[in-house]
Parts: sequence; structure tokens; C-alpha cells
Amino acid sequence: MHVMIVSPYYWPESVGPATWLHQLSSDLVQKGHRVSVLTAFPNYPSGQVFARYRGRIFMRESVDSIDVVRAYMYATPSKSFWPRIVSFSSVSLSLPLGATLLPRPDVIYCIIQPLPLGWIIGLLGKLRGVPVVVNVQDIHPRAAVSAGYLKNRLAIRGFEKMERSIYRQAAAIVVITEAFRKDLIAKGVAPGKVRVIPNWADVDAIQPAPKANDFRRSLGVDGNLLVMYSGGMGHNTCLDTVVDAASLLANESCRFVLIGDGVYKQPLLEKAARYSLTNLSFLPFVQAEDYPQALAASDVQLVALSPASTHTSLPSKTLKIMASGRPVLALARADSDLSHLIQKAKCGVAIDPTDAPGLARAIRGLAQSREQLETMGQNARQFCLNHFERRRCTAQVEAVLVRAAGRLASGQSGPTCPPDGC
Repeated sequence: MHVMIVSPYYWPESVGPATWLHQLSSDLVQKGHRVSVLTAFPNYPSGQVFARYRGRIFMRESVDSIDVVRAYMYATPSKSFWPRIVSFSSVSLSLPLGATLLPRPDVIYCIIQPLPLGWIIGLLGKLRGVPVVVNVQDIHPRAAVSAGYLKNRLAIRGFEKMERSIYRQAAAIVVITEAFRKDLIAKGVAPGKVRVIPNWADVDAIQPAPKANDFRRSLGVDGNLLVMYSGGMGHNTCLDTVVDAASLLANESCRFVLIGDGVYKQPLLEKAARYSLTNLSFLPFVQAEDYPQALAASDVQLVALSPASTHTSLPSKTLKIMASGRPVLALARADSDLSHLIQKAKCGVAIDPTDAPGLARAIRGLAQSREQLETMGQNARQFCLNHFERRRCTAQVEAVLVRAAGRLASGQSGPTCPPDGC
């Protein structure tokens, strides 16, 4: 089977989709499938195209026996609305053009962010007679509306129509949570067309390790409880609450480290300066190869979803945290997928995104119960091994792709997956 994977992000970028799509590609190749990847030139997280890829419109290379075609993307470090729109528009137009450089696949696996890319790839699949399986990482346009990116009513209605068209054209749809599945079914998608397959963690690459490593020593934490956040600092986060909690714990044995970048980083720096906090540090993104050591250095890891985003996303970093054997301290609504996951796995604590005193109390309690931290970390690792192990999940994706490709070859129509899954 020849699979074409379409995504704006891919190796060597360190963002979640780039990592797990490279892992999926590698696993499919190991099982004897042919894989082509259609992607943009790497630019995350700096917003600048990596040095060796600059000055090109299209490029073809082989990565671990995977045929990769890269197409132009307007890369920008700006997190403002219009530069992001131009960036997403450019990749939505260039990637379908890049598809002409690749032979016709048996099935296309498309990550539908941005939405126009998913719609155009769906049209391309229809024109070439190739089934398209879409992967939904966030519910768009609702996620963009909730985050405040999208406000124009006409634009919202247009994107909602585009969303429904993508689902209608797709041979199958992969979503990452049961709540996402229910959302699509409520929009009229046939239940048998939707398959829940979570993102995964590479439990071999990320393993529990001693806290006393070089990364922790570089922070000068000593015996303090180290609370760490690593990721984007954008509209879908609520890191203001973390800064407020740090101020409430300023005289206690807790240290906070916020790693990453985004449109809200500067306001967070300014707020921390107003509080004159000495227990809170900011760091740039760490290199991908250093990330496991950063995870290991912490006592507890933060995942922070804004109130508006708590029902439209489940950050993939959560699974990496669990694989590392560290507890998850989540800022998320009680009825969110993230909160439900933590409760089910018994691997951490969930606090309302706006409750800084509650977050401070939770951290204070964890600092006083190191045995509880250890138990939560062990629970996290075991739950990840049981439910989010890489090859278990990639095999499920493979089954959906094989079924979609076989359905077209046999001339069948209708839902791809039976109600109980593929």
C-alpha cells in the first residue's frame, strides 16, 4: 500500500505532529508499506525556515526510506492574526501543487490544520480517485473561535461549511478523543466513519529517569519542588494563572520554570517582573534531544488549557509527560478530556484554569507528599504503556488506512469503519 501523508509539519521540527507523523511513517515502512510525505519547509518553533532548506520553492529528499516532498510556506515568527492567515494560506495552496511531484498513492492521510488544506486535499483525492482519511487534532473552526483568532461571523460560517464538506468527502476520520467523536456525530457525521485513535508517546525514547541530572542542576533548584511547563505560550493557554500561583508561593520551597515561546510570553514576563518573582524562570524551547532530560528534571509537569480551549484540544505533550513517569498538573475544566484522562489514570491533579489559589494549594499539597508524587508518576507511566504505546496506536492507524484503500479498490461506498472500530 502506498500512503501519502499530508501535514504542514514534519521532521526535523520538534512540534507534536512533526514527531508522531515521522514515527507513523517509519512504522508503516517497517511493515512493508510505501510512504510519501507532503509537507512544508521546516520552520517551527522560530518561524524561520531552517538554514539548509532556505531559498527553495519545492524540494524532494529521502528521510529514513521515506520520500519527502517539501513545498513553500510563508514562514513568519509573528503570532498575529494576519501573518498567520497568510502562512496557512500559502501552505494550503503549495502542498497540493507539491502532490504533482509524487505518484498516485493508494490512500491519503491528511492532518486538517489548517482547514483549507484539508478541503483542497479532499478535492484533490476526489479528482485523482484516491480515498482521503483525515486526522482531527483540534475541532476547527471552533478552536480558533474559542481562542479569539476568528471573530468575523461570515468567515466563521464559511469555515463551518468547509469543515462539514471535509468530513463528508473523507473516506474515514480519525479523532484523538471520544469527545471529538461525539462532536462530529452531532454535526451529522455517520458514527461508523469516525475512529478514536489517540496520539501516542514513544515509550522507548522517553522513559523515567533520575531527577538529579544536568538540566536540573543548571536551574539551581536544590531540594525545591520543581514545577515545569514546556510548550507554546499562545491563546489556548492560561499561564497567567501559573504566574499568579507562583506569587502566592513566593516564600515557599517551590520553583517554577516555563519553557517555550508564543504571543503571550512577553506579557507573562512583564507580569512576573511586576511581582518581582524569584521563584519563576523563563527559558526558550529546548532542543528535541534535550526534552527527555527536561522532563526527568521536574517533580511535576504543567499542562495549561485556557477556559475557551479546554473542550477543543488535548495537548499531545500530556502523553510525553506520562511516558516520563512524571505527574500531570493540569489547568483544565472538570468536564474536559484532559481532566477525565488524569482522573482515569490517577496520574495527577486537575484545577480550573482560572483558579490560581487552587493551583497554589495543589502544589503546596504535592510538595508535602513526595510519596504521592511518586505514585502518580508510576501510574502515569503504566497508563501510557497500556493505552498510548506508539506501535499499538500506529497499528490502529494502519488498519484504518488499509481499510480505506481496500474499500476504493473494491468499489464499495459508505462508512469506512464499523461502529466498533476498524
